[in-house]
Amino acid sequence: MNYKLPVMLLKGFVILPNQEVKLELNNELSKKVISIAYKECNKKVLVVCPKDQTEENPDVNDLPNVGVVAIIKSRIELPNGNLRITLKGVERVAVLEYVNRESDHNILECDVAKVILPKFALVEEEALRRKLIELMHKYVNSAHHISNSVLKTIDNVNSLFRLTDIIASFMPFSIAKKLEYMQEINALYRARNLINDISIELEII
Repeated sequence: MNYKLPVMLLKGFVILPNQEVKLELNNELSKKVISIAYKECNKKVLVVCPKDQTEENPDVNDLPNVGVVAIIKSRIELPNGNLRITLKGVERVAVLEYVNRESDHNILECDVAKVILPKFALVEEEALRRKLIELMHKYVNSAHHISNSVLKTIDNVNSLFRLTDIIASFMPFSIAKKLEYMQEINALYRARNLINDISIELEII
């Protein structure tokens, strides 16, 4: 089933499913997007990061064809006029089309559709899950400046879809790398790439 959502552009930041972030918004356009999400879309907004970080005014061709639906868990108007919000990534969706909102052409909307998630062989999925958790324990124990609280979270995650997103949001990857993980709908591919990228980080450490 397709549906329409307002678009929030977050330059220099990628949100992933199951990731919760706090943001302080100081521009009127973003505030309008949040207001539309509250009033018309059950507090949901599509969050996308432009592919080209150097482009000051990205057009729709600079935007990915996969985005993350986020729900607004809280919003607080601050005395300085800024808006503080808490977003939680819910799911990846395919972006069918970006369009300008009829009532306000400065605001982008999009038609999105749920992505069909592939089914995996249970043995391969479990093997990758265990390998990822093993590598994350090595990584956190090697990088002493990093809190080990993430280990308590991932140890109890049985879904490879969820596990790969939690790890990708935690790792100190570049924006371009996180954008790749956001756009990859196949959790097996994400898991294999993470195993490779974490192994590289361990070699560096």
